[in-house]
Amino acid sequence: MKAVKASLQRFHLARRAVDVALCAFLLTAGFPTSQARAEQSGDAPCAERMRMFVLTIDDLFARRVQVLEAYYEAIREYLPSKGCAVEEVISISRKSKFLVWPPPERSTASVIEFKNPDVNVSFGIEKDSGKITFPGVDWNEKFP
Repeated sequence: MKAVKASLQRFHLARRAVDVALCAFLLTAGFPTSQARAEQSGDAPCAERMRMFVLTIDDLFARRVQVLEAYYEAIREYLPSKGCAVEEVISISRKSKFLVWPPPERSTASVIEFKNPDVNVSFGIEKDSGKITFPGVDWNEKFP
């Protein structure tokens, strides 16, 4: 349990460091700070939130984080819930080296899945509305 808490604390510290570095970059690049706050607060367009989600999930997978709450936090923080075009979500998701491709097709939705040797992260996207549904995280067969 202590190892899980320590891993989660390291994740939070690393995320805060990335946030500080991003804000510093935006300030020096001439972007208004309010834009940076909007991207983090959920006011950002679907594409920006989706990019941040994919980057965060890729980072967690690359570090082989085995704390499911870290993945759920990325879902809550960055995964947009609506207003996305299916093609846009798939295009951004394809930039991840952890994407399981091709995504399973259903008649009304697509399922997007990311996977490393330890954890699976997936969600559905409705083709007609762009609504993201049923995000989830689970262990692969080997864990726990």
